[in-house]
Amino acid sequence: MIPAYDRKYLERIRFLVGRLFDIAINDIGIKLDDFWIILTSSELIKKIECADPSIIGKSGIELMKELIGYDFEYKVRLGGSKEYWLGWALAYYVWNKNVTYQSVTTYIDVFDVELLYSPYHEMDIRSFCEKLDELTGNNINKLKKRREEMGYSQKKLAEITEIPIRTIQQYEQGQKDINKASGLYLLKIKQALMCRIEDIME
Repeated sequence: MIPAYDRKYLERIRFLVGRLFDIAINDIGIKLDDFWIILTSSELIKKIECADPSIIGKSGIELMKELIGYDFEYKVRLGGSKEYWLGWALAYYVWNKNVTYQSVTTYIDVFDVELLYSPYHEMDIRSFCEKLDELTGNNINKLKKRREEMGYSQKKLAEITEIPIRTIQQYEQGQKDINKASGLYLLKIKQALMCRIEDIME
């Protein structure tokens, strides 16, 4: 999976998204589900998802004013709140998986993501990502999913593409990285499954 933007911007984006969540819920009093709708339907979220240079130098307060369109009172908090962690962790997940914020809650409610705070705020962020993958179904192998949608067995796909069945199995089990497959293999699989190459790459 290729992240959405360069890693050098990641910590800044995580901080900003964390602050947006913290300010929205703890300073302004917006309910979490309402804030999620406001955020994911905004133009700002598109800038966040690609680390647009126009937001990198701004503060969380400035971004929140841009998002909601009015001034508000806020407190400076030294420790990270649960809401800050939620935004901070989601920003990493979205970057790492190269997905949209909206897609995260296609299969899981934002309140269910918030419930992961304990114990995942004390764990490595990769543990949070693995749990979110499990809950959202993002851990399903794309090649396997598309093959099954087409009604093909591994053997049938191997016959059509003239790719060894063992190689197909290794791609589906994650023993081989399909992102590093030869262009010819990717082209053959794409044609057999009638999809785009990105639909089968992890």
